[in-house]
Amino acid sequence: MDTGTDRDTPHVSASDISAYVYCHRQWWYAAQDLPSLSTPAMRRGSAEHEHIQRQVTDARQTARAARGLGCATALLVVVLVAAILVYPW
Repeated sequence: MDTGTDRDTPHVSASDISAYVYCHRQWWYAAQDLPSLSTPAMRRGSAEHEHIQRQVTDARQTARAARGLGCATALLVVVLVAAILVYPW
């Protein structure tokens, strides 16, 4: 929680309210400038989220490539069928 520069009264921001609503205890610790005891767990969680994000990105790229390959295959089939119909053996 920031203190206002004009007065000695505390300044409460929308972010402070949001943090308080989410977890009042976490907000209180942050307002006291106390370090989080769950920092190692938060680091592991962040690393896990980054890993999952890479997997999701890879899956999206693979799906995009598969759609492109499917379209190319369909186009090739259409061209071959048209060629057979226009130039029969």
